[in-house]
Amino acid sequence: MTDQHYLQLANMIASEISSRAKLDETVKSLKGEIASIKGRAKIDIDICKSQLLVVKNDSDVLGSKLQTLENDYRVLKSENGELLDHQSILEENRIQMQNITNGQIETIRHLQRELEKVTMDHYMLKEHLNSSSTDYDTLLSDYTGLKSKYETDLRVFKAEMRANIEEQEELQGNLTQLQEEMNNTNATVLNLMQTSDTKKTEIFTLMNLTDDATQRISLLENLKDVLVLRLDKLIEKQGAMKDKMDNQTIGLNAKVAVSACATEQSVVGIVRFPTVKTAFGISKLSGLQTRGEFVCDIPGLYLVSVYLVSATTHANFNLYKNSYDLTKVFMKGSSKDNRDYGTGTTVQAVELDVGDTIYVKLEGQYTIV
Repeated sequence: MTDQHYLQLANMIASEISSRAKLDETVKSLKGEIASIKGRAKIDIDICKSQLLVVKNDSDVLGSKLQTLENDYRVLKSENGELLDHQSILEENRIQMQNITNGQIETIRHLQRELEKVTMDHYMLKEHLNSSSTDYDTLLSDYTGLKSKYETDLRVFKAEMRANIEEQEELQGNLTQLQEEMNNTNATVLNLMQTSDTKKTEIFTLMNLTDDATQRISLLENLKDVLVLRLDKLIEKQGAMKDKMDNQTIGLNAKVAVSACATEQSVVGIVRFPTVKTAFGISKLSGLQTRGEFVCDIPGLYLVSVYLVSATTHANFNLYKNSYDLTKVFMKGSSKDNRDYGTGTTVQAVELDVGDTIYVKLEGQYTIV
């Protein structure tokens, strides 16, 4: 072996000694740490024992809760069975619904379109009803005023009738009294005539008194006739007034209504309304359907509402009572688009007598939708 080898061996031995020293120090350090770990482990064991007791108590509580959950599970399982039965029934119903024919589906679609159309008509009628409510309130106020005036006039007339009846009864009493006096006077005259002739002067005087009483009775009878005539005129006046008020009341209380629609038409002149939607208290509707003329058969104050739809440029119409132009309404302006529809609306309060006509007339040839 060379010196170099000895030097290498010596270095290796020194390195091993140094490593052993470090190893001893490491072992000592590990022993200290093990002792510390044992102390901490004992503390942790005690803590774990106490926690184990808590866990055991919790386990008992969880056991009771688990029993409750098992009971709930059995109930839910039973309900789930019922739900499965319902699901099978619903599945059968779904299969049956899938077997609806194409014709039924088309019917449903048609009904949906009709429902949309009816909904639109209802909305438009509702708008016109709202616009007419103010006019109805005005008519109701006028009716209330007329009714109050009639009741006041009737009370005044009844008071006059009572006064006339009392006056007539008083005159009748006076007439009866005068007749009794005349009878008494005639009896006295007869008695005096049977007495001596010396009392002729008194008899003549009594006869004059009798003539005066007769004249008074005649005057009273004439007055009675005048009062009877006056009473008859008052009764006739009362009957006429009552008939007039009854006719006005009947006219105001009469419930008449008609709602009619025009079909699509291109027309010049009067518009026909062949489709009657509602008719109440009115029987003569053939003129409205065939000629476009409503003929009044119940007199009174009418609320007339008209609305027309057109796509014709500058389309307009007039509302007539007989030959009198009530109003002019424009439906559409200068738009050239045939898909641009316009609506013209008017509401008029009109006093109608029997035989009066109401109609709508176009000023040119327009297409009414």
